[in-house]
Amino acid sequence: MGVSGTPRTTEEWTDLQHSTDREQGLRDGAFPGPEPAPDCPDCGLTVDIRPTHYRWWVGLEPDGPAPLLAHTVPPGQRWHLDRDGTAWNAQDHEPGPGECCRISHHLVCPRRDRP
Repeated sequence: MGVSGTPRTTEEWTDLQHSTDREQGLRDGAFPGPEPAPDCPDCGLTVDIRPTHYRWWVGLEPDGPAPLLAHTVPPGQRWHLDRDGTAWNAQDHEPGPGECCRISHHLVCPRRDRP
């Protein structure tokens, strides 16, 4: 990398992107690799597996009988779906009135410690 820490080569940019993707994936509760099975490996419940924009996967809680209002979900835990089904985390974006979201299964999995 250059003196300022800016990548100079394609390989350095790729390494930076993968590092950034890994950090975000771990923070978001997502996981790398091929598309996983639709059942949680910890508890066996069915989850809604969706790709993310950083090429990882996230297991979302299935849509319930009523949508979750985004303002009731903590920042960094609000997931949205693009028209193509790709999931993205709104991070600390303030939701608009009546905006709905999804949550990842790892937040409510009965076999995992609560974050």
